[in-house]
Order: sequence, then structure tokens, then C-alpha cells
Amino acid sequence: MYKHNSPKGLKPFGDFFLIGRLNFSALAAVLILISSCTGKNEKQTTIYNLDSLVQEQIHLLADKKASSKKTVRLGEKESATELTPEDTLVWKRELDIFTELSALNKPINRKEYIIEDGLPDSKSNLTIKSISTTQAGLPVKYLRIYYLPEPYQLKKLEGYTHEKNMLYQSTRFFTLEFEELQNQPTLKSYTVYGGQKMFLRDSVTFSVQATLSIP
Repeated sequence: MYKHNSPKGLKPFGDFFLIGRLNFSALAAVLILISSCTGKNEKQTTIYNLDSLVQEQIHLLADKKASSKKTVRLGEKESATELTPEDTLVWKRELDIFTELSALNKPINRKEYIIEDGLPDSKSNLTIKSISTTQAGLPVKYLRIYYLPEPYQLKKLEGYTHEKNMLYQSTRFFTLEFEELQNQPTLKSYTVYGGQKMFLRDSVTFSVQATLSIP
């Protein structure tokens, strides 16, 4: 068995004494390197960074003083609104619902998705990147990214979520459409529709349709 000899009088703290003589600068450098690699791997394994996309659109629409015409239907009731948000907080409330689709990026979920890219769209000349799963327990069933000609030239996103538990079940379909302004995809319209069934209550259907314009 390996034994080390600590200086006299320091035997109770021998291990600490030896560790204290390490080059802490080198140790810090190693820790920073490990942290950097971990962050890089985490970024690389993100299926689709929808959170960043939504944040970009929030700031872009606020900066460009975009306005919105929105129609909301809840069951038989319908309301229409027009607004020109003055800051990012309003746009955040408007668009935060789409970050629900980011659940596919959770580490526990990522391996359950099938990713297919370069798929032709039968209804247009766009190319599709499809992210889908058949696992019953995952809320995000699919996300489809439409682009032309390169993935960064985003034209449309479609998503579908379904959640079910002992208290309720909910289904939502999402669509975001983009136009290119100053070489940057800019949200021009979005829709959300679906339904929800609470335990011992009737089903409720809803829809949100919004058209955005930039002066």
C-alpha cells in the first residue's frame, strides 16, 4: 500500500497539506475547460433552439414597432384586437406560448425524436426539416421547419402538442409564418388552435389568429 510522509506536526492534516501545494491555476484552467466542453456539447445536442428564435422575434418586432391584428375564439365567443406593443414585455406575452415546443430539447426527451431533413413540401417549393416522435408520454409530437433554400432562411414552423393526465387533456396546433426583411426572417403571422377537456367538464375549443405588420 502506498504511504506518504507528511511534515511533523501536520499529520492530522497531511492530505490537506499536500493538496494545498497543487497548482491551483492549472486546476482552475482544467475546470474551465471541462465547463466549456459541457456547454458546447449541450448546445450541439439541442434539436431546435426555439427559445432563441422566439426571443429574437420579440426584440425584432419591438424594435420595428410592429403592430398586430388578432382574433381569438373560445368556444362560441369571439373577440378581435389591434395593438402596437411599445416594449418587449407585450410581445413576450404574445409569443411565449410557442416556447412550449421547446420541450423536445429536454435531455430526457431528445433521444426519442426522429429527425429528417431535406424533405420536399408537396404544396410548395419549400424544404422541410421534420422532428417527430411516436412516444405517447412526450407532449411535443412534431415540429416541422420549412425553409428555402437554406435552413437559416426560415419560412414557416408547424408544431403539434398533446398532453393527457388524470385531470385534463389538451391538444394544440401551432403555425408561425415568416417573411424576409433585410435578410432576416421576420414573423408575419401566427395561429394556435386546439381544445382542452377537463375532468368532469365539457370540452372547450379555442383558436388565435394574428397578422403582423411593420410600418
